[in-house]
Amino acid sequence: MDIVTYNNNRGQQKKIIGIDTYKQNHFVWRGKGLLAILSSKWSILTVTETILVIKFDRSFLTPAGIDILVREGIDIDDPKQFILDCFEQYSLTASELNSLVWL
Repeated sequence: MDIVTYNNNRGQQKKIIGIDTYKQNHFVWRGKGLLAILSSKWSILTVTETILVIKFDRSFLTPAGIDILVREGIDIDDPKQFILDCFEQYSLTASELNSLVWL
């Protein structure tokens, strides 16, 4: 089960629940319940002891994008600079790096 929790524009916490299935060289996420009509393809670019980089395709409701996750408990002073310094190590291109929106 894949559960994504986020805060909407009003600050309310929301959840999106789905199931991930591995097919060939990527994963397919399919929503649960009312979201069952939605799906999204994603793949893992890099996994290290510290970083997980996920790339996902455009879907009906979302643009294509890249998520960079840092393992809980890891203290990185400046995560953005950490990635910028060695982005190729994380299978990112310069074009992808320049398109990132840092949250």
